[in-house]
Amino acid sequence: MLAAACAALSIPGALLAQPIAGSPALSEHPLPDGREIVVERYFVEDDYSELKGWRERVTMSDASGTHELEVDCKDAGGFAARGGRLALHCGQERVAGTLLHAVIVYDEVGRQLHYIEHCRDPA
Repeated sequence: MLAAACAALSIPGALLAQPIAGSPALSEHPLPDGREIVVERYFVEDDYSELKGWRERVTMSDASGTHELEVDCKDAGGFAARGGRLALHCGQERVAGTLLHAVIVYDEVGRQLHYIEHCRDPA
């Protein structure tokens, strides 16, 4: 059934051989201030990607609409909001088998304020 659904959406069958176990296609993360973060997991054909084309898009929704924060944010998480600002972490690169993260801070409308590289354990 999954293969038929993917064929209908023009998703190459080879991608079905590389599932990410336990990862839903979409996850929602409500914030205490009423905004909501949505992480959408999708595939892009990319032979050079460490994760075989697996991508995670992060968007923020609020009363004014939806704002795209990150297009390719591996292992997105650590969502925290305070004073209108939002912080999250994205996997950035692998070094010696360890996924290093960047911590990114946005203002209330989704403009990037800070990008802190190379965190080993952002939680």
